[in-house]
Amino acid sequence: MLEERLRLLEEEIGSLQARIGPNPASSVEHPAMSDLGNQLNERMQQAQQTRQQIAPLRRWHMRYQIRQINEQIAAIDAELATLPQVCDPGDPVSMLLYERRAELEQQRNNLAAALTGSAHEYEQFDRRWGAQRYGNSPECTNVAQAGCGPTSLAIVLNYLYQEDPESLASGGQIEIVTPPQTATYAATHGRICNNGTAGDTMVTNVHTGFPGFRGRRISLSQAVDHLRSGNLVIFLCRGCTGQNRRGGDKSYGGHYMVLNGVNADGSVFNVLDPGANEASDILTITRKNLARHNAGFWIIERT
Repeated sequence: MLEERLRLLEEEIGSLQARIGPNPASSVEHPAMSDLGNQLNERMQQAQQTRQQIAPLRRWHMRYQIRQINEQIAAIDAELATLPQVCDPGDPVSMLLYERRAELEQQRNNLAAALTGSAHEYEQFDRRWGAQRYGNSPECTNVAQAGCGPTSLAIVLNYLYQEDPESLASGGQIEIVTPPQTATYAATHGRICNNGTAGDTMVTNVHTGFPGFRGRRISLSQAVDHLRSGNLVIFLCRGCTGQNRRGGDKSYGGHYMVLNGVNADGSVFNVLDPGANEASDILTITRKNLARHNAGFWIIERT
């Protein structure tokens, strides 16, 4: 219904723009031009409101489609497990099942990429919160210096809120959960002044600061599965090296970041790096490097 309403509004906007022309001007002789302009502004506002309402619903529907595809893939796997290991050339059942499975995987990967690629990336050094002290002790440093953990947490929680049709996302709000909020929470749930953030404490207790969510540690293989289902994954780099937008290397000794995508064969991951500007932050990282240089992977889900 909302999509149909948007289509009608866009048609009306196009018609009004055609009637007004490229150089609108109202005058005593042409009072109708002012009325048309007011109608155009009103319809454009209505269209923008409708787009904002549609956005979280579309995200919710995409995740629903992914769940359905996963169920279909599981059913195919169960059927394949009952068939002989050697495929009979005269019996195309296995071949057709594998082909259908590949089609479903491609559909799922496309949906997941559209979802995870829409995540809003925060930077810990953002001047709006970079100077905020991270921790309850005066000896603690600030978010810009040590807040990669809570900033990564904010990226994931904000992403989850964006697909809730009843949340602030329906009003077009891009930043629903922000680093100042997660830093305040993590100050008593994982913060170790002058020594970073304990990931397990920060993530597994997330329900105490953000009811309706739960967090847990996962493996790298599980991270791949979650990414392919449209979920984001927090990870702690330990001496890892990734590639930036210019194709150069970027390394961190210890740094929290977010995985927001994986390629078809699971060899390269997309990264949201809150610790550097867009020109130099890590954009991608290989599975080989990630496997050797991590101190944990975590997922956050709705309860």
